[in-house]
Amino acid sequence: MRSKANALDYRYFPEPDLPPLHLTAEWIAARKAELQELPVEKIKRYRDVYGFNKEYINVLIGDIQTNQRFEQFVKDGFEPALIAKWFAGPLAKYLNQHMKSISDLVCTYETMKGFFSAIQSGSLSDAHAKQVFEHLLAESGSVEDIVAHYGFTTMTDEELGRLAQEVFADNPQAVADLKA
Repeated sequence: MRSKANALDYRYFPEPDLPPLHLTAEWIAARKAELQELPVEKIKRYRDVYGFNKEYINVLIGDIQTNQRFEQFVKDGFEPALIAKWFAGPLAKYLNQHMKSISDLVCTYETMKGFFSAIQSGSLSDAHAKQVFEHLLAESGSVEDIVAHYGFTTMTDEELGRLAQEVFADNPQAVADLKA
């Protein structure tokens, strides 16, 4: 059997049919810009920029569809901590219990967007938000429909103040007793 005696036997012969490849710095920079963010970079960004803990980061990078949905919400101007809290908590719980992915949900991106908008604006209280979210994940419909159907309405401070004034006006004796 023939053996290679020395390094000279391992010579490089250029391929005559392949022309030399010359890449410009601009072309290389453009290709790098097209690349997706690496998971290690994403973990660092989530920790450093958003201040997320390991649990939030693992949920957000564990599934590409979940991560894409999270990134879209952040791009649309929602507070990252709010989205991560709901994704790592109730959403992750629901997906694990029902063995589904985020793409299998009956609620659309727009429906979830309406839900997060209602929370950020304060029109949906934290007490009702969890129940509304569970209904959103299980059945189709808008946030407004679910709130109206199940009676998850909240009062503004002005409405509460007006209601209190009506109660005081209807019960002058009780107000007088309280002041005395």
